[in-house]
Amino acid sequence: FKRLVNLRNDLPSVVKRLNNNADEIDKKEWDNLSDYLRRLYKGGEDMKNFSKTGIYDPEKKKKAEADYKLLQKLAQAGDSPIAKEDAAGLAGILKRIELTLEDFFELLRDVPQDI
Repeated sequence: FKRLVNLRNDLPSVVKRLNNNADEIDKKEWDNLSDYLRRLYKGGEDMKNFSKTGIYDPEKKKKAEADYKLLQKLAQAGDSPIAKEDAAGLAGILKRIELTLEDFFELLRDVPQDI
């Protein structure tokens, strides 16, 4: 679970770097971004495991399953912009991953929204 929190916390700075400093990204950093995508994909496995053991509401469990599947598909889709060194394309994918993670974390809240 900690890996998920760390990945979620890192995403805004990675997206910012891609959007604001794309011309400074060298081959080594692109390789690091590829490794980051692998960690995001593994984060999808963490989401899968947590949703099976930590989410009891059937509706939320179904939504969590959709979230981790989407996250993994997006992480795989990130390989193409990395191969092309397309910072804007990768930033767009990472932004969608960020929203997916936020949605997943929202499912974990037990507090009703009316309060």
